[in-house]
Amino acid sequence: MNKNFLILLLLTLSITIYASGGWRQVSSATYAPLSDVFFLNENLGWIAGQSGTILRTIDGGYTWEEPTTPLPVVASMYSIFFVNEDIGYAGGKKDVLIKSEDGGETWREVTFESVSGKIYSIYFANENTGWVLSGTSSGGQISYTDDGGLTWAVQATETSVNLKAMSFNSPGHGICVGGKSGSFAFYYTTDGLTWTKAPAPTIPPIYLGRTDIYAVAMASDSVACVTGWGTSSQGLQPALTIRTNNGGETWTYQIQAEEDRLYTSMYGIDFRDELNGISVGYSAYKGSIAYKTIDAGITWKEINFPMGFSSKSISIKNNNICIVGGGGNAIVISNNYGETWELVTEIVAENFWSGVEFISENTIVASGFYGAFLKSEDKGVTWTSSYVSNKNVCPTVRDIYFIEDNIGYTAQRNRVVSKTIDGGNTWKQIMPDTSVKGYTNYGVQFLDENIGFVVGENGGDGAFYGTTNGGENWTLVNGIFGNLLTSLYFSDSEKGVVVGDNVVAFTEDGGNNWTNSIINGASGGNFLKVKFLNSNFGLACGNILIKTIDGGKTWDYLQIPGLTQVIKSCAIVDEQTWYIACDKLVLVTTDGGANWTDISDLNVVTSSQIYDIIVDSKGYPWLACGNSEIYTSSPEVSVKLADGNSPNKFSLEANYPNPFNPSTIINYTLPASSVHNVTLKVYDMLGQEVATLVNEAQKSGTYEVEFNATKLTSGIYIYTLQSTGLLQSRKLLFFT
Repeated sequence: MNKNFLILLLLTLSITIYASGGWRQVSSATYAPLSDVFFLNENLGWIAGQSGTILRTIDGGYTWEEPTTPLPVVASMYSIFFVNEDIGYAGGKKDVLIKSEDGGETWREVTFESVSGKIYSIYFANENTGWVLSGTSSGGQISYTDDGGLTWAVQATETSVNLKAMSFNSPGHGICVGGKSGSFAFYYTTDGLTWTKAPAPTIPPIYLGRTDIYAVAMASDSVACVTGWGTSSQGLQPALTIRTNNGGETWTYQIQAEEDRLYTSMYGIDFRDELNGISVGYSAYKGSIAYKTIDAGITWKEINFPMGFSSKSISIKNNNICIVGGGGNAIVISNNYGETWELVTEIVAENFWSGVEFISENTIVASGFYGAFLKSEDKGVTWTSSYVSNKNVCPTVRDIYFIEDNIGYTAQRNRVVSKTIDGGNTWKQIMPDTSVKGYTNYGVQFLDENIGFVVGENGGDGAFYGTTNGGENWTLVNGIFGNLLTSLYFSDSEKGVVVGDNVVAFTEDGGNNWTNSIINGASGGNFLKVKFLNSNFGLACGNILIKTIDGGKTWDYLQIPGLTQVIKSCAIVDEQTWYIACDKLVLVTTDGGANWTDISDLNVVTSSQIYDIIVDSKGYPWLACGNSEIYTSSPEVSVKLADGNSPNKFSLEANYPNPFNPSTIINYTLPASSVHNVTLKVYDMLGQEVATLVNEAQKSGTYEVEFNATKLTSGIYIYTLQSTGLLQSRKLLFFT
């Protein structure tokens, strides 16, 4: 729009009132950590989780709903079971037991004789007859009811090993198990009334004091499998796989072929029929893990499961599978017995270590722990979640960089660099993973699809990698930095800067040779981020803040009075206006660092950790935090189609209310046509654009936009609608 025209419109206006802006939250985890899932049939299922989470689905897991009324007691829930479509039970911390008689819409507390433990498992044969396993750190008990939970009798008590899991195949055949610190407690029943403790299985001596049992599932009245502890960090200890073929009387450790051994803990298990079953688990290196058997648990093989959350529980009904867990708080379903998977959680719960990035005006991506990847194409109004997984490996993402809407790269743990060419839907490793410790990539930048750079740690030493053929080959430079490298910036294929633990260096030949930078006013520092406004002006932050105006050759130490926290990240609007972020603190300067203002609002930004700060195209800050929380002070805009009929005129209506504080509604109409390329923008009295409310293709109809001007100064503004050669403008007044 012509700026002179806007100024002419505003010549008669002279009101200016100043106001302060505020933060708003644009994302948070959809669910708390999830502990247990149970499906009654292919469509009807329930989930239990922490913070009193109870969820129900009636469409096979695609959508989930909460109870219609609050739970009678809020506690972390660990187990859930339904007898039929109406009657069900959920158990949790401190032996909390609740019952529903309307399919999970409402719940009431059930009186239960307590051992001050956690209710790990529930099974009911019918509306009256049921069993509950309550475990403690050193024991547990099996309780029985024959009157629908009105009264309970203790059938078995364990005092030395924590009981953790229980499974029934039929009302008379059940198994209850536990294991810890080299000991086991395996119980079985053949009549549902008496329990017998079986001899402990013999396991290899490689399990160095850890024999934790996490799950058990019965494939038939005779066959059951137990799974649990496994690790590669304390010597190679495969996931415990123990099996019975006589209803629990005796148990055998199942040795897997070397190529099929998984050195990680497995937390959930279920069988589809007498032969076919799946167990699930997690490792920080591989991410989510699914292990399948086709011979009733004798042998197991890993299957494709491209997720990163900590899988805790699995329920199988015919070909339909639902897996839930924590460390992501995710729900994943399959309707073809694991051939393909669908993540149905809108926002998985992760810490955004890699930060947040705008890849276009309205498209935002964020990534971090467990390889989680979030994307919004409407500037944070709605989100989709996925994982940066390839080859059944899904390490934590430490940095993310897009060169255009569809092409992006990640730097990850275990030396991984991944690439997407479809906007994050799928990923491919272009630097192969390693399970060796001490190899993590912390920063990545590509100039185009061929030229790219990566920094990180290579066996305890700082590492710089460069490629000129899109990652087919990498050149490694290490042994000269001494410490790990955390961040980088290249202005072109030759000139670049790296920072890290007591490292600030620059190159002028594409990274083949490096020179230590000069820091005026400080002897060094441990740096987490380096960011540049252009090829010359940049900031680096960590335990100190430094500035360069010559592309990173020399830096000046910038003292911030009273600041004692580590600066996690920084963002640059221009050479005078910058932001810095600490764990729970955000500061801004508008005079090149001479003075700083605290703009934190702990009433809104409640996250305990801020990992990154960026600015959008209008200069508004965005914070990437823990638990998938993102905050911004950018004005909030919502657009909805108010009338889908095809009008015959192009019009922009007066906003209402006007004057307003802080929000107002703007309506506009697009005439009958196939598609309109529409922009709706707000300008100040000098003709400067201050907000873009709409910038997209829209069909004919009447639209409604909510404009929140909290961040703006009070005064007169012009809002302008433009589409296919048509333009209309109106005035609005924002006041405080």
